[in-house]
Amino acid sequence: MRCASRRNPDSKRCVLMKGNIGRHILGRPKRCDTIVNPVTSRCVLRRTTKKRNSNKNTKSKKNKSTKKNKNRSKKNKKSKLSISRKKNALISICLPKKFEHLANECACNKVWLQKSKIGSGAFGKVYKVCRSGNTKYVVKVQPNDKFAQAELKAYLALSKKGITPKLHAAWICKNKMYIVLEKLKECNFTLGSGESFVPIRKVKALAKKLEELGWLHCDLHPGNVMCTDTNRSRLVFIDFGLTVQRGKAPYANHPGKTYLQLKHRQQKQINDFEEESSY
Repeated sequence: MRCASRRNPDSKRCVLMKGNIGRHILGRPKRCDTIVNPVTSRCVLRRTTKKRNSNKNTKSKKNKSTKKNKNRSKKNKKSKLSISRKKNALISICLPKKFEHLANECACNKVWLQKSKIGSGAFGKVYKVCRSGNTKYVVKVQPNDKFAQAELKAYLALSKKGITPKLHAAWICKNKMYIVLEKLKECNFTLGSGESFVPIRKVKALAKKLEELGWLHCDLHPGNVMCTDTNRSRLVFIDFGLTVQRGKAPYANHPGKTYLQLKHRQQKQINDFEEESSY
């Protein structure tokens, strides 16, 4: 709303024409470009209000931007610190008390890993436990990636189903996953001629049991079939980095593949397995 005002030649301020001062002003003073201030209900110059508002807006914008930048820098620093701590710290997944010493003493030590390697799979390496007197367990070490996560989920779900080796402990240290399993041996099934073989009927039965529980191994071959140390006639599957669970798609370890497609792939692997052995 515009004000009917003019400039006072003495004070050089804008005053209302109908006011006491405005009535007593002599001559023809210039009109003022004024508007009513909604807060104070007084007449003020239009130019000054624009400048003040613009200054306020710019200051508020600057303050907001600086605050945001500070907050972002703080968050980034915190996230970097937390990530670095997680990488170096020992993260417990399944760690009973009797395996705490193994995790604390050996998880981040490279020396024992180089000396006690006993095998390797597609996604990780298998080592003896740190203490040489203990022959019941082995430790599988692999990068903590999508394949390690898939294998860990399978062991946690199937360890007591008689399909996989028994899971005793698991932890993450320096972005590597450590899985403690029961010690296994190669299956020594032999023919009368002394030739060794893997019984395909038992492999098929184990794969069927796994599928009934809602899982697919997806990497079946003779190298991934082992026998337990206590009972050599009991077969188990190992190396579950490509395993999938029904109803949990999309699969990170099989991008773009469906459960049905992977089921057909596993069936082909079993058929190839059967061609190698007719027992």
